Amino acid sequence: ELAASPALVALAAETPGGLDGLARIWGHLPTFLRTGRAMDRCDGTPLERKRSYGRTVGALGRMFASSAAALAAILAPLAPRTALDVGAGSGVWSLAVAQAVPGLQVTALDLGLDDFAERARALSLDERVKLAPQSFHEPPLGEGCYDLVMLAAVLHLEPPDAAEALVRN
Repeated sequence: ELAASPALVALAAETPGGLDGLARIWGHLPTFLRTGRAMDRCDGTPLERKRSYGRTVGALGRMFASSAAALAAILAPLAPRTALDVGAGSGVWSLAVAQAVPGLQVTALDLGLDDFAERARALSLDERVKLAPQSFHEPPLGEGCYDLVMLAAVLHLEPPDAAEALVRN
């Protein structure tokens, strides 16, 4: 009887859309390289964006967990007290930093924050998190000043003018 290897099972669990999603991503690569056309449209209305990204955010969190932990180890010596996570998604990046920096308060800004809230609860960090459910294209981007602003895995989803405006904000 044939069975998938543990590595293949892990890859399928960590990839948005599983192995079908992985095949779709790699299958689209030649088209992207020839035309620059994105695989998925991510510049629609807030509701369209929430639906589109909501299907993949949990898997992206699992996929980037080890990279987020490595980033957190680099940022921890800076000892930030407050962080704004713009386009927070699953919270993989900012919550990894919160795990590494005792007392860090995180404001998560995104259209859908269910995965973020679930991850924060699972890591026992929910008391150090403020949820700001809004589009990152709508000011204000959080309230007050922050020691750390995270903008991870967001800009590549935006058209150039929207990405530039987001960085300016």
